[in-house]
Amino acid sequence: MESKKPVIIIGAGISGLHAAHELELKKIPFVILEAQDYVGGRIKSLDGFAEFPLSEGAEEIHGFKSSHRELANEFGVQLVPQENLDRHFFINGKAYKEEELELAGKEFKEANDFVALEGFMDVKLTEDMTLKNYIISKQIPKEAWFMYELFAQWFGCSWEELSIKSVQEIFSLLGTDDGDTDVEVRPPWTNADLMKAKYGYLYDKVQLKTPVTKIELLKDGVKVWTESGTVIEGDSVIVTVPLSIIKKGLIEFVPPLPKEKVEAMNNLHMRSGGKVFVKFKKNFWGSDLGTMYLDGFVKIWSVPGHLFPIEKNRILSGYLIDKECEELYRMPLEKQKETIFADLEKVWGSVVREMYEDHYISNWGANKHIQGAYSCPLTPGEWISKTILRKNIEGRVFFSGEHLDVKGYSQTVSGSIDTAKLAVEELIQRMSEEGTVAV
Repeated sequence: MESKKPVIIIGAGISGLHAAHELELKKIPFVILEAQDYVGGRIKSLDGFAEFPLSEGAEEIHGFKSSHRELANEFGVQLVPQENLDRHFFINGKAYKEEELELAGKEFKEANDFVALEGFMDVKLTEDMTLKNYIISKQIPKEAWFMYELFAQWFGCSWEELSIKSVQEIFSLLGTDDGDTDVEVRPPWTNADLMKAKYGYLYDKVQLKTPVTKIELLKDGVKVWTESGTVIEGDSVIVTVPLSIIKKGLIEFVPPLPKEKVEAMNNLHMRSGGKVFVKFKKNFWGSDLGTMYLDGFVKIWSVPGHLFPIEKNRILSGYLIDKECEELYRMPLEKQKETIFADLEKVWGSVVREMYEDHYISNWGANKHIQGAYSCPLTPGEWISKTILRKNIEGRVFFSGEHLDVKGYSQTVSGSIDTAKLAVEELIQRMSEEGTVAV
């Protein structure tokens, strides 16, 4: 007996798309509902601002054995190791390459070793501490604090919140065999192109501008309500929306989510985040720079066009997380510009203002259907909470997304794909036991 009711997938980011792909392979009917007017969620390219697409969201591929990397390999996409990029640190009026940090002072070399995980994983704590409190307890000179602050930003939060034990848990789950192997796709490919190459055949099946407001669990299926009032009946539902959407109660569950899931959800966190892209009339930083770290309002500045000819390499991209993201986004235009100038003029002087052409701020926290950048590790034992929240409800309501990954790939595309695989595997197992689908 085949199931005639479709599986309802909520969200057409890469987690939802991969769930649909797995169902398509098994010839199981499905519908995909997406709140926004485009497919891809936080994998999104900004077109037209530069002479090449800019990644507003997911940019790097993390891990040598990850699902994201497997996806790139499937299409023969050339990958560029992040370690090949020149990383500069602007300290006391001078730029130092990573290998020169000891010349700036021992505290800066030690800070870099720490945030590169050489020292971080060796920290032994009886009770958890935030990164800031730990650094203060170790009497680290304030001049080096910004290097620890930017480390926290990589994890999607401020150093006032980042839990040392939580980060250690992430890397313990990942293990040492996958290592620090971050890469990016070589142009003309982008992550959005990679996603379309794999899942583009599904795009026409996505119902765009269809926010879901309610999910009802029935004895033999589910009902889903959309914002327009449409009711869709299905065999089951896979919820792939960001953590923030569920935490804020923007989707009603009937009956309400079990108490243990609510408690688990409240133990997980997501902060605002995005990027500021600054366009200049011409390149003044050269062709070798990959990233500049500095003690500024924006602490991480990268060069998204470093793989393009220098005449196209006219963009600097600032990484924004949490309070800084919201603050810069809400500033009046002229204040935004002055804040950007104040940072970059520390390094390059008056040429910044002279060559400035335009800027654009991407803020995932301001997107009402996403409301945050990605999950962040603030509490030890989050993998337990993720396991509880990911557990399906009566074989009918399933959950996936990067915030539910427990293999060390939370915050990444791989975490989104892997949890979608698990959701569909469990769904198919239930269907096979009922005799509605052949395994």
